Amino acid sequence: MALKIYQSGDNVALEKTSLPLLLIPLKFAALKVQNDLVIVYNTRSNVQFRDDLTANIQDSLGNPIGNIQDIVAYTSRFLYSGSSVTKPEYAGESNTASNVGAGEGIFKQKVGVDLQLKSLVAGSSIALTAGTDDITIDVTGSASEPNIVNVLTAGDLPSTLAADTTYIINGSISTSTAITSVGDNAMIIGRKGRDSDILTYTGTGTFITFVDVNFILRNITLKATNSSSLLLDGTNYTGGAYNEGRNKVLSIFTCQFRNCYDVMTINGFDLVDINNSLFFYVQAVNHGCQFHSVSKLEFSSCELIRWFDETTLPTPSGYALAPMIDLIANGSQVGFGAVNISGCIIHPQQTQDGIRINNASTTGFGTIAANTFVDVGLTTGVTANLDYDIQNSYIVQANQKVENGNAKGTMLLSNNSVELSNSTAPGAPYGLVLNNANFVGGAPTTPITFPVARRVITSSSNASFEYDSKVDGNFFVTLSASAGVNANGTFEITIQFRQNGTPLGIVGKAIIRNSGGNYTQAPITLSLQGDATEGDVFDIYVTCDQANNVLISELVVNGFQL
Repeated sequence: MALKIYQSGDNVALEKTSLPLLLIPLKFAALKVQNDLVIVYNTRSNVQFRDDLTANIQDSLGNPIGNIQDIVAYTSRFLYSGSSVTKPEYAGESNTASNVGAGEGIFKQKVGVDLQLKSLVAGSSIALTAGTDDITIDVTGSASEPNIVNVLTAGDLPSTLAADTTYIINGSISTSTAITSVGDNAMIIGRKGRDSDILTYTGTGTFITFVDVNFILRNITLKATNSSSLLLDGTNYTGGAYNEGRNKVLSIFTCQFRNCYDVMTINGFDLVDINNSLFFYVQAVNHGCQFHSVSKLEFSSCELIRWFDETTLPTPSGYALAPMIDLIANGSQVGFGAVNISGCIIHPQQTQDGIRINNASTTGFGTIAANTFVDVGLTTGVTANLDYDIQNSYIVQANQKVENGNAKGTMLLSNNSVELSNSTAPGAPYGLVLNNANFVGGAPTTPITFPVARRVITSSSNASFEYDSKVDGNFFVTLSASAGVNANGTFEITIQFRQNGTPLGIVGKAIIRNSGGNYTQAPITLSLQGDATEGDVFDIYVTCDQANNVLISELVVNGFQL
């Protein structure tokens, strides 16, 4: 007959067919197992109450409990501390389960002797494959989510990029398919960084074209295997008005352009921002980094070096021919609004230019500063190819191997003397501007010359300088000459500069004492520091305290922007 064992209130109930129901207080209930026989007794009276075979032991509902280990685990819930159970030597021990580590656990709970574990469910683009001893978790398709495409193979990168979508390059991928971005705010980025995530273009023509859209490249390397390829071609310009059609942004951050040919041609855009990027082993024939009428161009903290075929090392050949950074002529367009090229290392090779600014290119405000130019290996190329006089809106300062773009000029009246008609000047102090119109007997036989002049407009006919830089500047000017008169007596001669017709406050002075009736000369010097803005005109004003002609000889004027 079956024996039911279960807890009833504060007692252990023992129910066996044809026998009375027996109750043992929980604190006195004990279990003893002998081989296949289960015995329940009262520890207080040490009286045996009920026993039965293992197979006949049931719970309160009449369900068989199981083997000896199951019975021991089941009945142990009825025993308080102080009760005892004698188990056979072959009885199993109680088991527990837990999750370890910081990850998501798979253990849920233990119900009786049942260890209940959570199941694994395959999410989107995930496949679970059960083996004999393991479960394989794999990614299916492109493992993409809305607006993010994980590019694992060339087939995951479409020929037309979708708007507001980020394409994440995983590893090194080669493709011969040209790509066009016509949707705004598309982005191609590397997952791990430019050293690990690489797009290699094996086709011809342009690799990535983007027209009138915001576009971003980040943390990726671009390469090309065909000499007739161009990596990037971007356009955002639709008209001749100053900012018409230039309202998009091109951003290139922490990228690398390596083992490629022509790099990029960019026309227009409100902002082109290229930062912390490397341009290595480029064999550009037609275009390095070429820009046309960009409203704001930022090229900073980049490295442009070794533009030759990397496979020819240690004896380089296959040098690039196109300039590294090239600002081309306006043509019918409006030119550049603002340009900032700073903090870069630029090393052109052989016939190549580091930076070239076309004479027919205009810039509203430009700065080329704090770059390190390297000229090792140059033949006919130059580090910076720009005309300082034409590109008079640029500040060019503190660059290695590129001269500062300050204005400077030297005016000479040497090996000759000129006589000013101060005797006919109206009223004391009988002052005249030094120019040909005021010479006695007409222009001097040796005219005033300007052997050095940059960012100034000079004229030998009126001996004046016009400051011709759009960048406001400070200047320092020195003058030396000999001055004299041919009349008897004591005379005071002064020289000072005028700015836009107004005499400046610093005056050079010479005292002449003449008793022989011939010209007696004395040295006269002058130096001053001041400010200049574009269009300011400077000339020289000579006075004599008496109505006498003044002889000026060996005049030298040196001026330069600080």
